[in-house]
Formats: sequence, C-alpha cells, structure tokens
Amino acid sequence: MFQKFFNTWEGIAMAITTAIGATIGLVRAIPPAFAVAKRLIDGGAFFLEIRDTIRDLRKDLNEGFRRVADGQLNEVNIRRFRLDADERNAHFETDARGKFEWVSRVWRNVTGLDNSQARGSGWENGLAPENEEAVLKAWQQAVDHQRQFEMVVIYIDREDRRTPMKVLAAPMRDSLGNVVQFHGICTPIPS
Repeated sequence: MFQKFFNTWEGIAMAITTAIGATIGLVRAIPPAFAVAKRLIDGGAFFLEIRDTIRDLRKDLNEGFRRVADGQLNEVNIRRFRLDADERNAHFETDARGKFEWVSRVWRNVTGLDNSQARGSGWENGLAPENEEAVLKAWQQAVDHQRQFEMVVIYIDREDRRTPMKVLAAPMRDSLGNVVQFHGICTPIPS
C-alpha cells in the first residue's frame, strides 16, 4: 500500500516538475517573441500600411454610410465609391479645364497626397521631377485640344518611392458634345 502511495506521489511530483520546467521555458520564450511582435506592429511598414488602409476604408465607408443616411449619395458619388474599391488601378477626375477634383484611394496611396492636396493643380506635387515637365506639357495639350491623354507617368511619394504608371485619361462629353470633365485611370507597370 505504501509503495503504491509513493509511486503515486512520485508520479505527481514528476508531473509537477515537468509542468514547471515547461512553464519556465515558455515564460523565457515570451519576452523575445513579444519584442519581435511589438517591433513588427510598431515599426513594421507592412503592418503600418495595413493599418492605414483599414483606417482609410473605415473612413470611406463611414462617409458613404453618412451620405446615404443624409440622402447625399448621387450618381457621381456612387461612381467614385465604386472606383475607390478598385484595388489595382488608380483613378482621377478633373473638370473641363483639367483641374483635379477627385482622386481614388490607390492614387492617394501612390502619391501620398489626399483629395484636398491633389485638388486643382496640387496633383502636380505627386509627379517625379524627371518627367514632370513632359507630363504637364502633354496634359495641357490634351486639355486644350479636348483629346485623350496617354503616357507613362512616374509618381513619387514623400519618401521618394517612385511608381511608374500607364495613364489614360479621356474627355467626358455632355449631350451637346461639350467636354464636362476628364476621367483618368492609372495602371501600375510591373517592375
């Protein structure tokens, strides 16, 4: 009887010792794993980009829902909301004089400029210096002659990242044939 009791207590003691050793090993592994995770979350560009994209989406969705509730969602806003959902291509719209009125989320991410910064001629701040002059000249000719614009444009963000994109912009006309705006699509060029 005593032998069985001893074996039982010995087994329990071994189990407790093993559990404590495993716990100590796990506790020792937690701080380095936590430090790596914290570094990735705090400073990892990938995670920051995901966080910013989610924040932009949440902001855009909240704005869309607010407009629906306020009855402000019209055809133009619905079209822009759909274009903003395009994850691959950047889009923009201008007035008849070629002044920017709206840019999509992808365009904002590529250039680092928001809608208010891109409005009017502000979009020019997203052009890389090496092709700025040629782009502006070609754009002005397209606007003046009310014709299609097609060109490879190199955009640059605040961190000097360059993104070449094939840009195609076409004049949109009313029922009388007058240009009322330009709509542009920018497709990334694979590197």
